[in-house]
Amino acid sequence: MKSYRKRILLDASNALGVGAKIVIKNIISVIPKLSIDNHFIALLPDIEYYKSIPEYENLELIFLKQNSFRLVKRLFHLSFGLHNWLRVNRIDICFTLGDIGPIKMNIPHFVYQPILHLCLYHSQQIHI
Repeated sequence: MKSYRKRILLDASNALGVGAKIVIKNIISVIPKLSIDNHFIALLPDIEYYKSIPEYENLELIFLKQNSFRLVKRLFHLSFGLHNWLRVNRIDICFTLGDIGPIKMNIPHFVYQPILHLCLYHSQQIHI
């Protein structure tokens, strides 16, 4: 088994919107090729759309079932479950894709929020 520098979680477990699905699938399909020295673990909704993500040696896909209590389950996941899961799976960095993230983390945590990026980008264009 290959040894990797970092274990990076790509948390897209709540990415169900049409635009979000396209962005997330593109990110997850490209990142492992750009950073072959790191191991990526992607948490994704268990929907057919994500099943066509290419397989890479340094990418592990975990599909999570969705149910009618999605919001409650998501808040529990962010508040309690994710912290324990990160520790058990020895994750070095958590990268939340297009959603809210946990408030307090013991590891580096980044939240990719495309709507905020778009708003900031457009506001900068107006002032130019």
